[in-house]
Amino acid sequence: MHLKSRKGEIAFYTAVALFSGIYFSILQWPSSFADPDSFYHARIIQQISEHGLLYAFPWLQATTLAEKFTDHHLLYHLFLVPFTTVLDPATAVKAGQVVLLVILSLVLVSILRRWKLSYSWAALFILYTISPFVVRINLVKATALAMIILLGIFILLLERKYGLVALLTVAYTWAHGGFILAWLVAMMIWLADIVTQSIKRKRIYFEDPRGVIMVTLGIIAGIIINPYFPQNLFFFWEQVVQIGFINYQEVIEVGGEWYPFALDQLTGLLSILLIAVLLACMIFVWQRKKYFTDIKAVSLLFIAIMFFFATLRSRRNVEYLVPFLWLWTCYLVLPYLESGAWKVHLKKLKQQLGKVFTVLAVYLLIVIPLASIKNVFEAQEDLSEGIDLSTYQAAGEYMKENIPVNTNIFHTQWDEFPMLYYQNSNNYYLVGLDATFMYLDDADKYRRWREISEGNVKEHLSTIINEEFNSSYVFIGRSTKSSQLLDAYLFRDPEVILEYEDEYTRIYNLGT
Repeated sequence: MHLKSRKGEIAFYTAVALFSGIYFSILQWPSSFADPDSFYHARIIQQISEHGLLYAFPWLQATTLAEKFTDHHLLYHLFLVPFTTVLDPATAVKAGQVVLLVILSLVLVSILRRWKLSYSWAALFILYTISPFVVRINLVKATALAMIILLGIFILLLERKYGLVALLTVAYTWAHGGFILAWLVAMMIWLADIVTQSIKRKRIYFEDPRGVIMVTLGIIAGIIINPYFPQNLFFFWEQVVQIGFINYQEVIEVGGEWYPFALDQLTGLLSILLIAVLLACMIFVWQRKKYFTDIKAVSLLFIAIMFFFATLRSRRNVEYLVPFLWLWTCYLVLPYLESGAWKVHLKKLKQQLGKVFTVLAVYLLIVIPLASIKNVFEAQEDLSEGIDLSTYQAAGEYMKENIPVNTNIFHTQWDEFPMLYYQNSNNYYLVGLDATFMYLDDADKYRRWREISEGNVKEHLSTIINEEFNSSYVFIGRSTKSSQLLDAYLFRDPEVILEYEDEYTRIYNLGT
């Protein structure tokens, strides 16, 4: 590469890194977490840095994780651990998230430049105005790292660098429980290979399936060559199959990210990207002789369609849908813009529509920038209206100082666990991270816990909670409406002692 050109590349990537670093630092600035699980990640990296890997998780006594724990975000946690040497846990995970998002930005624009596409700056700006995507990747969890790895696997599969594919797939199994997505992406690329080659050869042609094979071997190797093998087999059965595919949302309460988007809601959230997608669809049809045999175009289309239907089933998949849909759109639209062919089409359209064209053009020139700015502010608002880092801090300090170490605390909401664990890891709790882990461990105990928590059991609460849940203390989050009946029963029970109370919480000693 010419020296001047190399300096230009360095300057470009430096500018991207600075822009994304500032942008995501602003979004991470609030002293809150937008997702409860972020508290879990903040505490566990501190425990790993102090005590090494965790092979059991007694903090969730009534779940399968108590004895069969697997850190399926191990690579993510190991990446974050060095940040704890200079920062407190909450700041450490936020700083680590910004670094990962800068890397993700560099990966995304490097793909466009690898494909020799112009206007990568503008394309990246549009991507970062898609509010549901921006919110999802800014959640302090392993999403950004998983996306970086998955994009790497995608590019290496297209370039048929199968040895590196296998190695990166191993890393994926260590970084995120969604590693099965690498296999699905490999399948889509293989299917696209079959389609494009069959069109070229004008007969059914089955392409070499080595990409799928190497991803499969990488997953197997990542599971076996793993500090948690063989108990990770049981965990992945629960996490990938039971939670990810079966999904018990019709039976029990699960996290909001597992519920679907309505189609009209999803299209509304994608906003400005949909305009570019419509243009890409027209280009794909207009230039079908070129793109129907283009492995990149067809692969991206198949992958985007796969994630579109996955997002209709579970909204969390929007974090994968948007970047692959964006890449497909960029691959078709950016060369079209660079070619100047749009000027001819625009001129014809102007002649056909007359004054309507002017009105439409002015409307779009006003609405698109305003909608983009609005989306950015919506993302910032969603991320800032999270859970304050001090949530349950006072109650946690009281429990650490006044309740014996390793005592089980009965609590009424499974999503309270990350904050309780973050503020007080001296004691144990019942359920967290996902209610499915408790349901799979003992469905009857789960139902009993819900009955008690929702106030459907009025008598002998002290005895029942102590004997069935091995808990002599009850934590109540006072802002939770479903717990108010239980709170009232305990408050009026003469055998129960209200040990601690503040504006947000109550802690009862059952005296048994």
